[in-house]
Amino acid sequence: MLLKLDFTEEGARQELTFEEEVITIGRSPDCDIAIQSARASRSHCRVELMAEGAWISDLSSANGKDIERRLLAPGDVIGVGAARLEVLALGDETRASGATRRELAPGLETMTGENRRELESLRVFAAVTHDILSEMELAPLLTRIVDSALSLAQGERAFLLLAEDRAKAADQNPPPASVESLRVRVARSFDRADIPVPHTRLSMGIAGQVLKSGEAVLSVDASRDERFEQMASVEDLRLRSVICLPIRPSSCDRQRVEGVLYVDNRLQSAAFETEHLVLVELLADLASVALRNARFVERMRETNRGLEHSRAQVTRLNEQLGRKVRDRDSELAVVRAELGRERGRYDYHSLVGASDGMREVFRQLDRIIESDLPVLIEGESGTGKELIARAIHFNGARKERPF
Repeated sequence: MLLKLDFTEEGARQELTFEEEVITIGRSPDCDIAIQSARASRSHCRVELMAEGAWISDLSSANGKDIERRLLAPGDVIGVGAARLEVLALGDETRASGATRRELAPGLETMTGENRRELESLRVFAAVTHDILSEMELAPLLTRIVDSALSLAQGERAFLLLAEDRAKAADQNPPPASVESLRVRVARSFDRADIPVPHTRLSMGIAGQVLKSGEAVLSVDASRDERFEQMASVEDLRLRSVICLPIRPSSCDRQRVEGVLYVDNRLQSAAFETEHLVLVELLADLASVALRNARFVERMRETNRGLEHSRAQVTRLNEQLGRKVRDRDSELAVVRAELGRERGRYDYHSLVGASDGMREVFRQLDRIIESDLPVLIEGESGTGKELIARAIHFNGARKERPF
């Protein structure tokens, strides 16, 4: 006999499947379905799967009215405190509203249930692989990794923890991550909603143990697991099924661990099997590659942003330098004009000098050039008599005629 339930409590919803003869429901962590609501008794009720069907019986619960022992049918809703359990399937019966049977593709009719499950797992993993490797932005990638872990393990909640210094490090060989540096980067429930205040919703003891040992953990009932008997968080959170495994910076580097991927189910014991652990381990190796690629792309973008910033700075400096050169040219033009006025009205560029004596020579030349009288130039050899003569000729009315 198989019983399939749709479990809803505090906005969280999950499908549960049972084949055990007796299924206990209540607030106690020992119950097969653990209820969070304070209105539920520790042992509230139980369901017995028998040949004639599934019988539900009240266990003298302290809250609410006792119900008579009665048979369940698909579509029945069981209220326990604030929780609701709807019977989706019972044996070969299925809830009538909205339930359809999926037809098998040709060639799959002869496959066993185990083979079909493996094929479905491969299909899901292929879709997950495409989804993760197509994302190059780091923040959305982390969310996709967590959602993919929930999909592969069919868990209730999942958390991705990364060492704070490692999440931002560009160093190819950073130091080993520490438990104290672990921070919850993404926390999601099975309905792909973010979990508020995530660091209080998981067992940091289990996460720290996996980080230190570098070994994956699979627990079918964490509340009874001897490995966690000293962890108060396991009892406080009423943890049942848990998968926790390390995230490594490289699939080739099995010694270093940079974070932890944590998936749990607080409602059902033995919700995870070895197959789920293997799938999530493959996902963790894939996540290592995707994280490394996303970080490389992020570093390249940071480098490009730095180069663009430097280019903009060079452009600004060139503009500033151009303005300074133009200002200097303007200043030089003013100085030349002032110097020209001091040297006279004509072009005496071949005559070098700015002393009082030379300025007197330039003033005399200004008067002489405007005259048609012959000029006698006297002076010792090397004093520039020919330069004076040329200045008079080429600035005067005879400049177009031979010197």
